[in-house]
Amino acid sequence: MCPSRMSRQIPLRFGHRDRYHEGLLETWCAHELRWVVYEPNTPPVWAQVAGYLRGYLGTLAVSEALQGDKAREAFFMTCDQSTMTPEDMLHDHLICLV
Repeated sequence: MCPSRMSRQIPLRFGHRDRYHEGLLETWCAHELRWVVYEPNTPPVWAQVAGYLRGYLGTLAVSEALQGDKAREAFFMTCDQSTMTPEDMLHDHLICLV
């Protein structure tokens, strides 16, 4: 989970346990997504976060840090209303599934 201000958190849920990449991504989030805690929890912000995550994960895929011939084979990422409950949104929790 990326560190954040007060209750705003961006938990990253990994489909399988990969501690190295999980730590790498959490560290990246802590630095690159700090701005999110000051934004409303809305679809445009989810899309921005998804774009940043896809870009970073795509870079890892191209550098062969992730397995797969193409980015879509190397990782799955979603950050939208399907990853959050109404209660999550009410409490300003932005959740991305990686």
